[in-house]
Amino acid sequence: QVALNHTAGLSGPQQLQMVLFALHGLMDRLDRYQDAAKALVRGRYATLYRSMGVAPEPQPDDVGYYSLIDLRKLGGQLYGEEFREWLASRPDLGMRFLMRLASETGVVLLPGKGFDVVAPSARVSLANLTDFEYRAIGAATRHILEDYHRSFQSGG
Repeated sequence: QVALNHTAGLSGPQQLQMVLFALHGLMDRLDRYQDAAKALVRGRYATLYRSMGVAPEPQPDDVGYYSLIDLRKLGGQLYGEEFREWLASRPDLGMRFLMRLASETGVVLLPGKGFDVVAPSARVSLANLTDFEYRAIGAATRHILEDYHRSFQSGG
């Protein structure tokens, strides 16, 4: 329904693609493609969080398509509650984090809490980047948090 109502009218190639996807779904009775896709996305999730230096914690209701990098939560895990509170008191870090991450990795992520970036967070798609890029995002996130922590320790 969503695909059918997405545009005023679907072009022939779009209609054909939808038919092929539906046919493939009917033919793959053992769900091999679906299982392989799930394994791929879960592997990317694990790569991303291990590169940040934390254990991946998938939740049962995660859809797996996106992951929220919550700097407050991550900062609390890595450096403690006081640092988490310091991050929470600095909403300006959200946009600065996104800009710096894009500059250092070449990957542009979306704000985690909407376009105003109220909280320091980012939303990363687990469906369309390479493993190298997920490792780079994770490592850069950890590096940026280390810099923020040094600023916190120095009273900044």
